[in-house]
Amino acid sequence: MIRAFTCPVTWIPRSFPIVGGKSFFELFVAFFFLVLFLALGFSDSLTAGSIVNFMSLVLVSLSIRNNVIAAFFGLTFEFAIFWHKALGCLLLLLVLVHGIGQGYRLTGVVMAVAMGLMALLYLVSRATKDNFNLFYFGHITLYLVLIIPAFLHGAVVLGASVFLWLLDVLIRYVFTKKTVKADFSILS
Repeated sequence: MIRAFTCPVTWIPRSFPIVGGKSFFELFVAFFFLVLFLALGFSDSLTAGSIVNFMSLVLVSLSIRNNVIAAFFGLTFEFAIFWHKALGCLLLLLVLVHGIGQGYRLTGVVMAVAMGLMALLYLVSRATKDNFNLFYFGHITLYLVLIIPAFLHGAVVLGASVFLWLLDVLIRYVFTKKTVKADFSILS
């Protein structure tokens, strides 16, 4: 039964954007997020902001290496990153819905611009296929720029997600193998 949900849907070719080569489970989850977005996002702009606040923790959770969500559902890191990108696009739309409905506060504008620049960095890195370091470090820098305005804006969960990210960085630092210096000499 689980295999039926996790194997790729063969009638959608891999070359088809976003959904190509995905499993039934992934398409179901994507459809669920789309319905959630349409039902809650457009009904009330304050609700859209609340969804962004809480789903941002899931967004950050999907992007870290020590990923509890991926471990629980048996997803590979690549699939977790796919969901990070999909959820990021959805949250960017919800940010725009929230901003239009609630009016513009400086903290909200800073966060929306930073999220838009993250998406733009992704598109530029995909178009050139050789700017991954620019994308990666720019993405992290913009994420860190989001933290202070998030607390000031009331998006405390988004602000608190930095602790999850820092915990992941700490775990990777502590548990990575340390390099050992060795002396060598040429033998006959």
